[in-house]
Amino acid sequence: MNFFFIFLIIFIPISYLFGPFLVELTLILLSLLFLFNALKKRKFYYFNNYFFKIFIIWYIYILISSFSSVNVDLSITSSLFYFRFGLYALAIYYVLNEYKNSLNFLSASFLFVFILFIFDGYFQYIFGFNLLGYEKIGVRISSFFGDELVLGSFLSRFFPIFFVFSFILFKKYNIKLYYLFFLLIACDVLIYLTGERTAFGILAISTLMLLFSFKGYKLFRIATIIVSTLIISLITFSDKEVRTRMISTTINDMQTSSVNEANNVDQINELDIKENKQNTENAFSIFLNSIKNKYVIFTPAHNSLYMSAIDLYLQSDSKLIGEGPKLFRYLCKINSEYLTSKHGMHTCSTHPHHLYIQILLETGLLGLMFSITIFFYIFYKIIKLSFEKNFNISTNIAIASLICIFSNFFPFFPSGSFFNNWLNTIFFIPIGVYLYATHKKNI
Repeated sequence: MNFFFIFLIIFIPISYLFGPFLVELTLILLSLLFLFNALKKRKFYYFNNYFFKIFIIWYIYILISSFSSVNVDLSITSSLFYFRFGLYALAIYYVLNEYKNSLNFLSASFLFVFILFIFDGYFQYIFGFNLLGYEKIGVRISSFFGDELVLGSFLSRFFPIFFVFSFILFKKYNIKLYYLFFLLIACDVLIYLTGERTAFGILAISTLMLLFSFKGYKLFRIATIIVSTLIISLITFSDKEVRTRMISTTINDMQTSSVNEANNVDQINELDIKENKQNTENAFSIFLNSIKNKYVIFTPAHNSLYMSAIDLYLQSDSKLIGEGPKLFRYLCKINSEYLTSKHGMHTCSTHPHHLYIQILLETGLLGLMFSITIFFYIFYKIIKLSFEKNFNISTNIAIASLICIFSNFFPFFPSGSFFNNWLNTIFFIPIGVYLYATHKKNI
């Protein structure tokens, strides 16, 4: 049994190399083994913590939202087995706490996977294909993820944990820190080269939080940032494709929106006057339309999705508990003609590409208030731990875990689906590490 736990904890980062199936399989096996062991050995105290109690409340809430939705069969597929993510966090906490050296094994696994992704990513950037023969998709680098353009997302979302785990290993085994210096620079630059603008934003937020809250590593990280910035600047000026993706396309998206709005301003104003006369009782709708006609959020495509999701929420008869998980795709499909005429193209997708807008529509006002409260509570905990007097390795691990969660839920970036399985594994792994770090006061 010990072997299986250690194997699975090592395999957590490695599973991402092989695709969503093995990521999910690792989650299920580790969760089931934990549940069996915890119940058999009567270690119920693993369930007696604030995280799991709050998680159970959230789980029951989204179940209620699903059963109240207009399409229960579709909605329940996301919420019914959502409990496995909470068990996954507890399972990681359990293994790290119960098995000696499991933290070192997990740290070494993350270090290995990051090195492999970084090497393969640069290989693909230089030669146009990776070690397995996957070709670049335009300018985008995906490495072992193939058609899924999430390499930057993976590296940036786990970066704080990778950062602190690497220091633990390098110091424990007396490895020269200049190796880590170059590794961090390579990671920064590769995230930029992937062309994932959200991932680069997450890296920036994580780095700012690390500089603010960590003890002992600040000058080291500042030095890597300076070198990374210089290299990124050189690449931006010398590589036209990267410059177009990261700079020109972003600016052009905003400018194109402005030009289109300017060309159609008379028509838009006329339509808005008619609509506002018909909806004088809905002040928020009028305000929303005025904002829509002046600004674009991220890109025109993102803007259309956001406005469509908010529009669907304003029409909803279930504003308090939402339309149900996974229901955006269904609602925008049956209202596609109306949404397209009002918000233009790109009004439908599998999700709105923004966590909090999706939460608002699918879990309602209560769900949004709950999520925002958790977000600010995490920020508060980071601040509190940063000023803790008895600062040690455990504190840094706890802070790194919280920064992972904080950056994953940062509200000013586009995102994947809140109920996406792959993304939720990334959400809950840092929670398991955090529970361990706060339980183990001195690692």
